[in-house]
Amino acid sequence: MMTTRLTPLPPESFRSKPWKNGGGITLDIADATAPGADPSGWEGMVWRLGRTAIVQPGPFSDLTGYERLQAVIVGSGLVLEGPSGAIDLRRPFTPVRYDGGLPLVSRLENGPVEVVNLIVEQCRALWRRWWWQPARR
Repeated sequence: MMTTRLTPLPPESFRSKPWKNGGGITLDIADATAPGADPSGWEGMVWRLGRTAIVQPGPFSDLTGYERLQAVIVGSGLVLEGPSGAIDLRRPFTPVRYDGGLPLVSRLENGPVEVVNLIVEQCRALWRRWWWQPARR
């Protein structure tokens, strides 16, 4: 039987990267880029896991060609408004998967939040959703 071992990543290894739309900063925890691509940029990104503070409402970056899995980890009340309705991220530690190319605008119902994002390029990577939740005490 195979077991999985979780290894904490030291924060000093995280990289700060401006959002694609320039509206904030993400801390990249781990990522993969195509051979020859600049890991500090957006071109050639295959996947990325990052942590982001959303401190004010505003447009989300256009990540056409990517899927996103996102969850609030600090705070609550994040809603993403789009042309076909709202994406509900109000509850912490409840991941939501959506198309990164959707034109979305964030709404913060209870003030700033922090989220984790897994962003995966649709044509270069396949993924299955999984999520770990701490036990409630």
